[in-house]
Amino acid sequence: MENKNSFSGTWNAYETMGDNFLTACYNIVNDPAEFKSFKQNAAFRSIIGNDVYGQYISNAIYGNIINDADIMNNIDQFKTNDLYGNPNLYEYPGLGMISPGTMYFINILIDLRAKFGDLTNFNIVEIGSGYGGQGKIILDSGIESYSMIDLEPTLNLCKHYLNLFDYDNVNYQTSDNIKQKSYDLVISNWCLSEFDEAGMEFYIETVIKHCNNGYFLMNTWDSRKQFIISALKPYFSSVEEFPEFPKTHSNPNWLLVIKK
Repeated sequence: MENKNSFSGTWNAYETMGDNFLTACYNIVNDPAEFKSFKQNAAFRSIIGNDVYGQYISNAIYGNIINDADIMNNIDQFKTNDLYGNPNLYEYPGLGMISPGTMYFINILIDLRAKFGDLTNFNIVEIGSGYGGQGKIILDSGIESYSMIDLEPTLNLCKHYLNLFDYDNVNYQTSDNIKQKSYDLVISNWCLSEFDEAGMEFYIETVIKHCNNGYFLMNTWDSRKQFIISALKPYFSSVEEFPEFPKTHSNPNWLLVIKK
């Protein structure tokens, strides 16, 4: 019998970078030497680019972080995201040494709170877990639960990474075995926009339409942009587009926020 919660669609980046990326994820999990510096791994960073962003990204969001009292009270915990993987670190007044990737994830947390309020009692699901960096920052802020959905090699890396921090409110689902349920918030940093229309529709049907809110960073500028906006409107009373901040590319990346 066909599993309707098994991914159908196409991941557009797979043909050019997918095999190398998935192989890198496998090696990072199984070789301690590879794990030691995985945030410098070129094949890995070709897909998971959050830790590539240099000081120009950090400079753009520094004020958001340093002026947020709640974030600053927890900054040492957030910075534990830099303990593993050998990311590039830079020094900032009041923050000390910190990676652009961690600052980027923190800035998204700040924006999530601005758009959805207190997240403390939220059950959150992320489509495209990466190595777990965004999830870690949100978990460190204090939430009810966090669920990760990704391909098995990437999900294994995410588990391997987050297990180092002993969270007890995380669960993992491969994209071929999604457990359909309602969440307070679904997020995706770029992953959703890397699918064709069939892939987008799959995640709308199996995950997104069952959630109360959504937050998606998007790098889709072709017909798929209007497709996903139109496909979400029957399920959400608010489907709103924002410009990306900080800008990570010369192309017009954008943010999609949905609310029931």
